[in-house]
Amino acid sequence: MKVLGFKTISVLLLILTILFLAVFKKPYNQADLEKSVSQSLVDCYQEELDRMDSGCFAEKATHLVRLYPVSKVVASLEDLFRNSPDQYPYGQGSCHSLTHMLGEKAIENGDSFSQVARSCGNLCNSGCTHGAFVAYAQEKGGIFNNFDKLCGELSEGQVAQDKTSCYHMLGHSLTETLSGDLSAAFGYCDQVKENQPRHICGDGVIMEKLMGRDWAEENKNITSNADLLEFCRGVPDNFQSTCYGTVGSYSYYYFQGTSEATTICDQVQEEWRGSCVASMAGMAYYDYRLSAEKANEFCSQFEEYSPDCLIGMIENDLGKNPDGPFSLNLCRALSDTSNQSYCYGYLGATAENYHGQQAREKICSFVPWSEQATCLSQPRNR
Repeated sequence: MKVLGFKTISVLLLILTILFLAVFKKPYNQADLEKSVSQSLVDCYQEELDRMDSGCFAEKATHLVRLYPVSKVVASLEDLFRNSPDQYPYGQGSCHSLTHMLGEKAIENGDSFSQVARSCGNLCNSGCTHGAFVAYAQEKGGIFNNFDKLCGELSEGQVAQDKTSCYHMLGHSLTETLSGDLSAAFGYCDQVKENQPRHICGDGVIMEKLMGRDWAEENKNITSNADLLEFCRGVPDNFQSTCYGTVGSYSYYYFQGTSEATTICDQVQEEWRGSCVASMAGMAYYDYRLSAEKANEFCSQFEEYSPDCLIGMIENDLGKNPDGPFSLNLCRALSDTSNQSYCYGYLGATAENYHGQQAREKICSFVPWSEQATCLSQPRNR
């Protein structure tokens, strides 16, 4: 029998060690985890820009997912953002983009996609899951083969939002994988058979191009609402409604604090104006999430489209937190009873869409008794 040499044995031991570490992360201390996550935020925060340095945090994310379960890192990160917003300022939408990096790095670290997706869940509007999907797609090169089946298979048996989120991730992945070739990315989205998922895929393409870190240098040329509207005019005709319906969020993202940030929806066709306002409110949520009264004041400026503004706030809030304390207070603070009833109904339907029937029943138990039937039964329609 042939005896293995020292070099061969050493190589085998190295392989076994790597496999062991990939499968069994070392035990961790919760206090150490929280300290590592908070220190990463401090190290990467750019005070002069009021946002995180994405390159810096990408390096931190690589380290974090090697040491700790990705689900615990994401939960710790969101907990800091939710409970200590003044201590950890993070600019527009950073919760989603930072957890996006954690998902990417977890896949690169060797974790399986299904494991990471289950661990990430819907935290930070599915940012971690989005990142895992992008990294998985790039690693496997599989999104171009039967990609229309992919989301159905991944979200089978899950809540409705999982399928929606999957098609959105698909759009992000197409844009990244195709190096920003929008024509090609929209072409693949156009192959999705169902209408709503097709446009959700297109929304992911647009978001990646306008907000993705790979295009940050190019997007410095966006200096006014006119530039954003010109971008929308350049997308294929069958995705223009998607672009104009979400352009409010990008205007707020780019021009927060100026009149440009809240006026772009007046410049889109009336049929898309409500969606435009809702998308803007979803982005403005990060500035108003601590005060339902101020959020209602913000929404009131849109007059007949103020219910759409409420929708945008609720969507973003419940995407992060199934208990939705902000959303509950948002509905309670409304003075118009018809808007309030609609708000409670949409609140319940959205909780179910994101987190399932039990989440709807739980959140509806906190609304006034006279509105509980509406909260429990109203469909999720605008």
